[in-house]
Amino acid sequence: MILKNFSKRTIKTYVQIVKQLISLCEEHHLNIPISDDIVRKYLLYRFDQGKHWQTVNSDYSAIQKFFKNVLMLSWSLTKLPRARKEKKLPSILSKEDVVKIIESAATFKQQVLLTFVYVTGARLSETIHVEIEDINSHRMQVRINQGKGNKDRFIILPQKIAKATLAYIALYKFNYWLILGQNGENTQIEYPKRPESRRNKVWCR
Repeated sequence: MILKNFSKRTIKTYVQIVKQLISLCEEHHLNIPISDDIVRKYLLYRFDQGKHWQTVNSDYSAIQKFFKNVLMLSWSLTKLPRARKEKKLPSILSKEDVVKIIESAATFKQQVLLTFVYVTGARLSETIHVEIEDINSHRMQVRINQGKGNKDRFIILPQKIAKATLAYIALYKFNYWLILGQNGENTQIEYPKRPESRRNKVWCR
């Protein structure tokens, strides 16, 4: 995955998924090579746990790469079809609700962060890695470096948020990162792990 230039977060996620599969096999004393039948039962077990299709889809991708690129085994799409994407309409907040959320932020910095994410559509993980030099107030653009898929792109910076952002930079006198933590260093997000299901059903039956 390193040679294919996968992001560090993707590599970490895929490794954790494969480790979990192997751990469960060892836990249930499956002294046999991992096969597509075992993977099929594992994916069904994950659905039975109530995992979202996106989580199971990540499991699928990680195990598929482990099968094909590490174990050098064939991958049967007949036995192991990928989960279909759900089509749901997103919940849309009213302008009033958005204003209330932004105004409820404890500090001006937090208000700027929430406004920036909402107005530009940038991901939170992308926003915290924006540097001051990435903001072009003349062209009203922000450069997003190594976003999803390790791709750079430009996003439009509306005039109102541009003024607020520049005022924020002048107030806090930042000279590198746009968003800093309390210790003056770049903020790193720790994504909480979802608790595992406590069901006692044995997945390998």
